[in-house]
Amino acid sequence: MSSTPPPPLPSAHWVWTRPVSPKWIDAWLERLAFVGADRLTVVEKPGGRLARLEAWPKTEAEGKKLVRHFGGRLRKLPVAAWLAKATETKPMKFGKNLVILPEETDAKPPKAPQDPSGPALLRIPAGLAFGTGQHATTGMILRELAARPRDSWQGLRVLDAGTGSGILALAMRVLGAVQVDAFDYDPQAIKTAKANERRNFAKAAIAWAEVDVQRWKPPVRYDVICANLFSDLLITQAPVFARALKPQGLLLLSGILKDQVADVEKAFAKAGFRLDQKKAKGKWNMLRWTRAKAK
Repeated sequence: MSSTPPPPLPSAHWVWTRPVSPKWIDAWLERLAFVGADRLTVVEKPGGRLARLEAWPKTEAEGKKLVRHFGGRLRKLPVAAWLAKATETKPMKFGKNLVILPEETDAKPPKAPQDPSGPALLRIPAGLAFGTGQHATTGMILRELAARPRDSWQGLRVLDAGTGSGILALAMRVLGAVQVDAFDYDPQAIKTAKANERRNFAKAAIAWAEVDVQRWKPPVRYDVICANLFSDLLITQAPVFARALKPQGLLLLSGILKDQVADVEKAFAKAGFRLDQKKAKGKWNMLRWTRAKAK
């Protein structure tokens, strides 16, 4: 049996950077969505006045195009430095039930089943993907998911709306959910999410879909829904999420800035949800809702 040797590593990688105001991060991520969820990240320091956008163009020409249209700076990063940067992230623990490992990009799925008595392990490439659990919006939801007992996930139907790298859908699957749906409007995000599933599981099981949340129609009703989306999308789609969630089901919303919380709360209360808990990390907020029991 013959095999094709892997292509040689390039001598260098290109990285585009641009300082941005933290309050405009969401707008910038939306503007640069064409770059791809696996080649775009945000670096924020607590208390910092500015955040840093990083994109990893495939070619120098692509990087120069970013500079021409969006400003910023393009630099060549030697492959040794790129590899060091991509692996500098340490494992992230989310309670006792979930650990995310900064895995190399060509990692193979584990051959043996994970030990159900220990924490669930999830492998996500470090350094390249926006959606590794480091960002507050993702991390707060991951902690909520990990707080549930492992055996409570069996038999649940769950949804990750606006999946990005797929991390929330993958977390629910590795924690024990069997019926997992996820969607995103960005085809590159879905491609990345599928690759991350292959990295973690021997067989694909998550139903990935490329669809805009504004056009999405719930095919079934869910026990748990995670939605890490822009606040304006959450507000307009509140009635849709109400139809999608089972009575007494759990809804976790994130991606909400402090000055947007009141409007989101009003929309979901009107749609028939009960606010159970509110959490904040820096400027970001997460809201935990329960769907009112049907009368």
